Amino acid sequence: MSVVRFDEDKKKWRFDRRTGGTRRVTFHESEKEAQKLKEEFDLAKKGYVAAEKVVRLKRAGDVREATGEAVPIGDALARYSEIEMPKKKPKTQVHDKKALNDWYDWLYDVARISYMDEITVLILERYQAHLKEIRKLAGSTVNRQMVPVKHFLNKARKWKLMRENVTSDVERVEEVMTARRVWTDEEVEKMTRAATPWLRDFIRALDVSGLRPGMLGALTFGDVDLERGEYRWSSSKGGRTREFDVPMHPRFAALVKERIELAKRERIFGEKRPVFVNQRKRPITEDCLVQAIQRARKKAGLSDELTAYGLRHKFGTDLDESGASMKQIAALMGHAKITTTARYVRTKDDVLRAALERREARRSVAGNQKMVTTEENGYQRGNADNREGSNYVN
Repeated sequence: MSVVRFDEDKKKWRFDRRTGGTRRVTFHESEKEAQKLKEEFDLAKKGYVAAEKVVRLKRAGDVREATGEAVPIGDALARYSEIEMPKKKPKTQVHDKKALNDWYDWLYDVARISYMDEITVLILERYQAHLKEIRKLAGSTVNRQMVPVKHFLNKARKWKLMRENVTSDVERVEEVMTARRVWTDEEVEKMTRAATPWLRDFIRALDVSGLRPGMLGALTFGDVDLERGEYRWSSSKGGRTREFDVPMHPRFAALVKERIELAKRERIFGEKRPVFVNQRKRPITEDCLVQAIQRARKKAGLSDELTAYGLRHKFGTDLDESGASMKQIAALMGHAKITTTARYVRTKDDVLRAALERREARRSVAGNQKMVTTEENGYQRGNADNREGSNYVN
């Protein structure tokens, strides 16, 4: 919150801003000088800072001990942006910068605090409540928004920019996973008939691979090994990068083989080229996929609840119905925890009934075997008694 305007009384340019709840005004000879200060102030408020100030912060090390004053949140964010942000992936940087800027705006406008030592557990819990109740974000989204905030505060604590550790007592918001509609085989067939050629191949590939739509769109020819019948993909979900070598379903291998032959005929084959492309031979983006599915879904007369990600749930459910264990399903879906896999499995009622019937059948067979064994033992004991009795009489 800053403004530059010409002061008629002093005949100078006036730079008016608020810092830490205190209003400050300075006067300058030229408009250019005042505007430059305004830009630096606004950038600092968003978590950025001028280059010379960053150098000063890095040299100072512990800013609080060097100055003897509480550290402004903007200065600490500037140091974090300079030192920690370059270590992250570009996509993560975009997300974390936005999350930190939103949090800083809330601290400045709502919580009315400007210094690191004013941040408490209560402040963080209030911000969590703001995200969930005011902004109506899902629990999983709230937790993702808090990850860069907590990382920043832990680094600030390590750098001695604040006195207390305020993140250890902040609990995660309960996450309720939205149940996605699981496709049926009939719905997949209807969708493929109504879809364009590139979308038809993409849907079939999702159905037999279980990949996330974005990961399938990023799959390149270099990730596929038809001789070994495997493909490699990596997941950076949760802040960790994991790589998997996954065996290919025969139908998925056939689809990939068709795409390789087509790419070679059209002279677009390459190790880094995506396997599945749209009608313009370009990578399939999320927006492109959503719009294409909407059109095909409407043409086929299917429910709006069917999404591309629902095919991943179908993949897990189909594996479960085929008798695969949770550990095997987790390995094929790339899950680090079996508890995550359990969310993707939608066991149908008829499958549960069949499981009960199999259990009852096994119990019946075991009971019959036990009965037969008991009767045989009784018959043998009876014969033995008869033989002993006859010997005694004799």
